[in-house]
Amino acid sequence: MARSATAMRKKEGIPKGEIQIRGYIEKVRFNNQQNGFSIIIISLSGESKKSAGQQNQQESQENQGTGNFFDNLLTEDQNQITCKGIMPNAKQGDEILLKGSWITDPKYGRQFSFTAFDIILPTSAQWVMAYFSGNNFYGLGRVAAEKILAALGESCLEKLKNNPDLAFSVPGLSEKQQGELAEKMREHGALGDLIAMICRHGISAGMAGRIYAKYGAESLQIVKENPYQLIKDVDGIGFDRADSIGAAVGIKKNSPFRVDAAIRHVLEEAKGEGHCARSSASISAEVLDLLGKDSGVDFGDVARAGKNLIELGELFREKKDGPEGLSLDLVYLDGMRRAEVGLADKIRAMTKKNEMPGINDEIVFPLIEKMAENSGIALAPEQLRAVIWGLKYKISVVTGGPGTGKSTITKFIVAGYESVHPGQEIYLAAPTGRAAKRLAEATQKGAKTIHRLLGYNPELGFTYDDYNQLKGPGLMILDESSMIDIELAHNLFKAIPDDMQVVIIGDQDQLPSVGPGAVLRDIIQSGVVPVTELKFIYRQSEGSTISLLADMIKNYGREIDGKKNKKMPNLRELEAMCGGRDFRFIEAETPEDVYRAVQRLITDQCAKGLNPMDFMVLTPLRDRGLASAEKLNAMLRDIVNPVDPLKKEKKFGDRVFRDGDKVMKVKKNDYNKSLFNGDIGTLEITGGDGKREEITFILDGVPIPLGTEDLAYIEPAYSYTTHKSQGSESPTVIVVCIRSHFIMLSRPIIYTGSTRGKVRLAIVGTQDAFEIAVKNNKVVRRFGLLKERLRGEI
Repeated sequence: MARSATAMRKKEGIPKGEIQIRGYIEKVRFNNQQNGFSIIIISLSGESKKSAGQQNQQESQENQGTGNFFDNLLTEDQNQITCKGIMPNAKQGDEILLKGSWITDPKYGRQFSFTAFDIILPTSAQWVMAYFSGNNFYGLGRVAAEKILAALGESCLEKLKNNPDLAFSVPGLSEKQQGELAEKMREHGALGDLIAMICRHGISAGMAGRIYAKYGAESLQIVKENPYQLIKDVDGIGFDRADSIGAAVGIKKNSPFRVDAAIRHVLEEAKGEGHCARSSASISAEVLDLLGKDSGVDFGDVARAGKNLIELGELFREKKDGPEGLSLDLVYLDGMRRAEVGLADKIRAMTKKNEMPGINDEIVFPLIEKMAENSGIALAPEQLRAVIWGLKYKISVVTGGPGTGKSTITKFIVAGYESVHPGQEIYLAAPTGRAAKRLAEATQKGAKTIHRLLGYNPELGFTYDDYNQLKGPGLMILDESSMIDIELAHNLFKAIPDDMQVVIIGDQDQLPSVGPGAVLRDIIQSGVVPVTELKFIYRQSEGSTISLLADMIKNYGREIDGKKNKKMPNLRELEAMCGGRDFRFIEAETPEDVYRAVQRLITDQCAKGLNPMDFMVLTPLRDRGLASAEKLNAMLRDIVNPVDPLKKEKKFGDRVFRDGDKVMKVKKNDYNKSLFNGDIGTLEITGGDGKREEITFILDGVPIPLGTEDLAYIEPAYSYTTHKSQGSESPTVIVVCIRSHFIMLSRPIIYTGSTRGKVRLAIVGTQDAFEIAVKNNKVVRRFGLLKERLRGEI
């Protein structure tokens, strides 16, 4: 028999419609001070209980004796219900009016979810006295409560809510008591009014709670006057959300607040595209497009707004004459310019007195020879130069592809520094957790992410900065530096004291950082820092086809011995040369062909014992077509971690997580949990069926407990984009390269993907798509002036 719509709604937990209920808070079970989310137990008034029972009587009948729906909401004492929603100032004893709907929580069962609330203020003298003198409210005490009641009468609470400043007219209260009373009464209705006003316009109740936590009783006034202020002050609110609120509260489309916000938004978007600044010529057009044709704003309005922001110090405009009449006219956000200028100034200061006192060739050469003899490793001339410069100069750079000996050089520099400077500090750092782990493995010493090294706290910022620098004297090895953006580099170099040496290590041919700037490339091209480029591939001499392929990709089209190298790698010949030992080329022309080829390959390898943690499938696209990371992830999970009735699953949004899934931490670093963007591990889900559900991220064997909200930043990791693979390695790597990904085919993409494989590499695609990628070595200009600043040209 078909279920009724009401019964289906009950089963799925879909609200039937919003209603109001009234009652007293018996217990505050949970309250999040950051976003105001609360779980409370309330005793309903008789009228609310009666209406709730009547509303759900029909559903009870349709469920044929399953019990009154409202009864299922009652807690153990049968007179109370559980409610959840945003109520930052929830206090036991308050009488409240809630607006919301009944839901079925998959874990906790029936509850009342409220979207708005109001505190019912008591009117009888007895309740007013209890309200003011109780421990759960103002704690003014009985004497102060009597004075308030005497001055304003039994309706004093309602009067104070409507006009909090009446508190200052109550005789007998101290100025402090009067001020606290007025402030609390302002807070009384502010949050409820705020939620009612903005939650209809794309802002969640949780976000409203964060707004209230930021502004308090002034929230409503700020939102009404300038909702674009939220973009600066409240994490998670961008231009689009603020614009929706602005339209709702009557902000005009040509409001100066809106134009200013649009300019800042365009520059923030530029950061997401890797730029430190934006061309002034493009800003006006982008701003007008964002504001809409009906805004009434023209180029002159944008220019005047931009000039005003420059005068206020929020923006900076800089011009740089270029060769052949070309020039740069850039506009920066204040913070981005400070980062670029600060980093350039620090590095230039280090290069002015670059040679370390007391360290010369007579000291370094014998030391290196002894280390080489003890280790049995003979350094090539370029490697020897890199080690000498690392020990001799205050700042130097080592760049090279896989297999060129960067790890060997790092070990020699660290050992040499310890020998010359015993007992001094040595810092090993990298931008990601994976890169730091690899650095630690290579050196057999502790390594940290840059954020952890600097003691980053999400609320307080960096512990170590220009006012509280790292302990010196010492040496810092900075690995995988191609991944470091301008802001992170600036924060790091601020914390480096004058008596510390820095060796920057990275591969300039890899993809640049996801964040703004091209720090490694600009430092190398500036010519102000000593740079050693490693060209000889030692793994190739050991028979590594992966290293050979990487070298061929990197050097195609470059000048070698005075001639342009036109030798294009032939993937089929490379496979034949190694007999498929460490490289395979699997032809696939369409996304469908790729999907089936990867499916066959992983199925075959898993049957031979391949561990899911020992492979990565890299593709340029995240979510378009069968050859995207999204589609490949779903398919690969069905192979390595299929549905099993014994395995727990957890639904979060549109995604279903399964016990045993290979997953990645994305977007935000969690410093409290030591879980960082890019970390890969497995997900463990236990409990349920009456037991407490637990979700755990297993990272390198270490269990890290997660809350349900943490799943917003967890993604499947069987396949992911090449950009996300930066700084990582895997024994087996599969790289997708087909013509339909034409827009994403470039040399940095194919080079970065191909160099992730430690033991085996397979390219799934076509030779012509591969050649398109290799030939496309056009470096996309990232707008910024770090290189010019390092040279002293600005």
